[in-house]
Amino acid sequence: LETRNLLIKGSNIVGVGYIPDEDEDDIQIIDVSDSVLLSQSFDFVSMPSPKLFESSLDTIYSSGILDPWFIPSSDCALDTPELIAQLKSKHQEVGFVGSVLSPNKQLTECSLMREEGASGFYFEDINFLLNVNLLIYKT
Repeated sequence: LETRNLLIKGSNIVGVGYIPDEDEDDIQIIDVSDSVLLSQSFDFVSMPSPKLFESSLDTIYSSGILDPWFIPSSDCALDTPELIAQLKSKHQEVGFVGSVLSPNKQLTECSLMREEGASGFYFEDINFLLNVNLLIYKT
């Protein structure tokens, strides 16, 4: 791996490979030798049963997934604003992708799920309308 100097301002990398011409007393130097800098990323994970959510989340974190986004599954459809609100109240750091269709193929309340914190929506079985499988937005 190549080692470079990074200039970070706030949460943005604003310089790579140099130290700026400033008073060295004003620069905070943090030695991260033997470390790897990773950008923020997320992984999609099938939603477990709500009863198994806490233990599943522990397993996910311990396996190295730092920013999981849960997608609907046969164990949990993620199709109601109440469920999204319940999950987000305990886990603000986790993304939940709501289902546009309920298990009985009825349209869900997407706008209410978004208000409760859904990170995006899964469009299974309506690809003929949108020609996409997943719409994601995160603010």
